[in-house]
Amino acid sequence: MARVAALCAGKRTGVAPKAQLAVAAIFSRTAGGELRASRAQILNGLNWLARGDAKLPRPVDVINVSWGREVETDGLYDVIETHLDRGI
Repeated sequence: MARVAALCAGKRTGVAPKAQLAVAAIFSRTAGGELRASRAQILNGLNWLARGDAKLPRPVDVINVSWGREVETDGLYDVIETHLDRGI
């Protein structure tokens, strides 16, 4: 995530150095030390970014999804398509 954020909004190398970043941390660490995210966590993160709330004063213009690993995508593309249709 840090590399993607730096490429997007980094002060020296970013393509949009004045951009503001909002991060939805959706992964949690299991007792075995693995990072995992349920479909509900992923969907909640995407929807939170898209609609904004008191902690995120306005909805975002761009959502980048960088899992860093393979994830179950069943149903996720429908949510992403909905946000695309809304102009995100």
